[in-house]
Amino acid sequence: MTLKTLKIPLIEGLIWTILMLCVFIKSEAKLSVNLVFFALSVATGGLIFGGNVLFKYLSNRLYKLTIIELDHDEKLITEGKANHFKGVRVAGGRLVLTDKRLIFKSLRNYSKAYQECQVISEIKNAYTFRTWYLFKNGLRLELADSKILKFIVEQPEKWVEVILELKTANSPFQTGT
Repeated sequence: MTLKTLKIPLIEGLIWTILMLCVFIKSEAKLSVNLVFFALSVATGGLIFGGNVLFKYLSNRLYKLTIIELDHDEKLITEGKANHFKGVRVAGGRLVLTDKRLIFKSLRNYSKAYQECQVISEIKNAYTFRTWYLFKNGLRLELADSKILKFIVEQPEKWVEVILELKTANSPFQTGT
């Protein structure tokens, strides 16, 4: 596993351990009670770290098993991990952008695995947005039929830029010189 994959679990485990260390230091209980409490809190921090590493590992495996088949005349532009907002549910999966379509396929672990395709010409506009008002990792697509598609992706600015470029390139009003 890479350092990038381990970064979030490591930070969460360390934060938990530091918080518990602060409680341990401020506590006025007997030393034996504090030592037991500290040992349990360090073990819990380790479990948080280990659980997150295992979750990342399993989700990476499921991502690699999620295959999207392209038409023979399509060219792959970019792809990546994504979470798709579908009603109140959020499904993890693979997002693929070709020269003709945007395709999302949910991971195989969902009970109702699905694939959703959107023709590039049907996309009216693309924006980035913040999730939880903090993280600028959202991709919002307005479709011609006023429907909205939302995804969480890495580098949403890149996705918006490429989608808008493709949209202009595929525009029926574009004239040649």
